[in-house]
Amino acid sequence: MITNAKNKKINQSGNLPNMSSTIVGWFLPIRVGIVSRSVVDYEQSKSIQWIDTQGVVQQYKTQDLEITKAGERSWDLLQIHCLPNLQLDNDDLIIYKDTLYKVMNNNNYSDYGYMEYICIETFTETQSA
Repeated sequence: MITNAKNKKINQSGNLPNMSSTIVGWFLPIRVGIVSRSVVDYEQSKSIQWIDTQGVVQQYKTQDLEITKAGERSWDLLQIHCLPNLQLDNDDLIIYKDTLYKVMNNNNYSDYGYMEYICIETFTETQSA
């Protein structure tokens, strides 16, 4: 039976499908290191927490000439879809395949079985973390 939209409250769930069974079929094992930094005795220390999950990592968009900050024009952008066991926030630093990335955008679709992150390659003096 089709329900008329005028009879639904605005906060009622729509008919969005739970994608966990579909999207997980595309997932492969991935390993991501979450970089944590702190200052201990006036010196910067870092630690890496490795998370094993499953997901799909792909280029976020094609490499067109963009008008962005000069040093960022050719940096790699990744789009990561993964299981909800990987929880990242904007500005978090991660390591994926020996490259350091910064989380620029996160979308919590855990109600539908997955998370989405947009990450940009970044440079620090500890690139090889």
